[in-house]
Amino acid sequence: MIVFEKKDSLVKKFILEFNAKNYPEAVRIANKLLKKKKIGRKLRAFLLTRLGILYEELGNIENAIQKFKEILDEFEDTREYNLYKAQVLRELSYISYYRGDYSNSTEYLQKSNRYFEQMKAQDKNIAKNMLNIVICLIDSGQISKARQILEGLSSQTLSLYSVDIYARSLNLLGVIKLYEESNTTEAIELFNKALKSLELEGRGDEYSNLKLMILFNLGWSYKEEGNIEEAIKILDKIKSINSTDSDLDIYVNLLEAELKVDQGKIQEAERILLEMPGRLNKKQGFKFLVEVFAFLAQLKIEEKDFEQAYDMLNACLELLDKVSPLEKALVYTIFGKLRLDEKEYFEALKYNFEAIKMIRESGFTFTPLKMKRILSKALKALSKTIETILMNIQNKDLYTLEHSVRVAFYALKISEMLYLPADKKFEITVGGLLHDIGKIRIPTDLLTKPGKLSKEEFEIIKKHPIYGSEIAEKFGLPVTIRNIIRYHHQKYNGKNGYPDNISGEQIPVEAQIVALCDIFDAMTSNRPYRDALSFDTVLRYFKENGHNISKSFILNTFIEFLTKNTDLIYKAMENFDELWNNLINEVFENINLKEWSIDIG
Repeated sequence: MIVFEKKDSLVKKFILEFNAKNYPEAVRIANKLLKKKKIGRKLRAFLLTRLGILYEELGNIENAIQKFKEILDEFEDTREYNLYKAQVLRELSYISYYRGDYSNSTEYLQKSNRYFEQMKAQDKNIAKNMLNIVICLIDSGQISKARQILEGLSSQTLSLYSVDIYARSLNLLGVIKLYEESNTTEAIELFNKALKSLELEGRGDEYSNLKLMILFNLGWSYKEEGNIEEAIKILDKIKSINSTDSDLDIYVNLLEAELKVDQGKIQEAERILLEMPGRLNKKQGFKFLVEVFAFLAQLKIEEKDFEQAYDMLNACLELLDKVSPLEKALVYTIFGKLRLDEKEYFEALKYNFEAIKMIRESGFTFTPLKMKRILSKALKALSKTIETILMNIQNKDLYTLEHSVRVAFYALKISEMLYLPADKKFEITVGGLLHDIGKIRIPTDLLTKPGKLSKEEFEIIKKHPIYGSEIAEKFGLPVTIRNIIRYHHQKYNGKNGYPDNISGEQIPVEAQIVALCDIFDAMTSNRPYRDALSFDTVLRYFKENGHNISKSFILNTFIEFLTKNTDLIYKAMENFDELWNNLINEVFENINLKEWSIDIG
């Protein structure tokens, strides 16, 4: 006998299964209800909304989006359906956010608020959306806009928005202090103020997820200032809270693993990380799996277990099309670290540049939240790789190492005077550092020969731009750097340049800048076959012959730099260690990081 369940009975059963988080059964019942012929439009809107949320929780994102868009397309803008539209727009914003599409996420939230504004007593929902917009602004680097919204929300009375909105506002202000300003003292004050506001209202238990999130940020603040003991105390408090937010549980596990590493308990950190994949739900899976596997790969690299590190990173590669650019950049940064530790220096350089390119192409103007850590890792890895390459050059010829650093320093200064974009300044500086890498393939006795080179010997020396550009191309260095390496010995007038028969506008501007700096440093340095020429002699040479090397506006800027910075030039030539540190600090300042410092002995 076939049993036909009544509609009302199915609806009650659906609500029970939904609230019990028995998602597959709830999906089955919802789809069964939607197939019934006599189903009211309001019930249909309710079911489609909940079905979209169910698919979202199960990780079936495309089906979730489809159900949400059915609500937006199928139902008219009336009071009866405005709440459903506002809700599904918020859910669509979450999906966009987790995909790293902060612009779309913000747009969905703004549309959601327009529906909430047409209903009564929706101040809390509107404020919640505004806080979500703030998170998008922070993560996309628009900190001033985020701070303006937060200060407005946190200055309102608790009765207007309720205590949780107030506490969330303080929490996000603390996040800005912690991650954007590195001000752990003020961040800790704000997090404690947020926690106190919850306790004063007697709602610490009611808002357990919020309390856990604030405690997580507080624990991370103590970790950032090196107070591991206090961070562990906060972690113990977190573990005493019953959370219903699985995302927060994962973040707490990651914090615990970080603290274990800080305590030197690597095996315990690995155990925590290895247990995490089994606890991830499908909604979380891709984003957090990449973070977990990347973390494990870092630990394996430190242990010199490169085989296991490759396994973890290859697992990440399979998920890269499902995560945001920041997770992708993190994976490439760790690949760079692995290749560096394997002494594959140019392979490491390739991954470093790819990571930085991913971050830049994501549209971020500077270094928000997680990106700050990832970009810092990428740049430090790049710095270490360049240092290692330069040390290899030094093993063949000490002059080439010091010469490369001075050329890079001068090129950066000229780039600044020409008001070139930050990315060009960065690439020109690195190009200056690496412009002579082709000399690695030149016999040492030719590089250090005290007398004049024969014609045959000079022809061998002239191949170093070709060798360098081959190395650069093989390992995928950016085109600007490849051009500098290949063309830094070309002349604007086309005479006596090498290795190609080009002149004038055919020579990239970046290569012309480095060419001037290269010739200047060569003329003002002691070489095995001659002493350094005087500054006045070299300056006169550029005034009379510089037009043969570069176009006039670059030459004029270069001459202006020389005449106004003689103290800097001589200081640069005499103090290599200080020059290197100054150079690195300059590069970091151009990309909003000032914590690089490399010491080459």
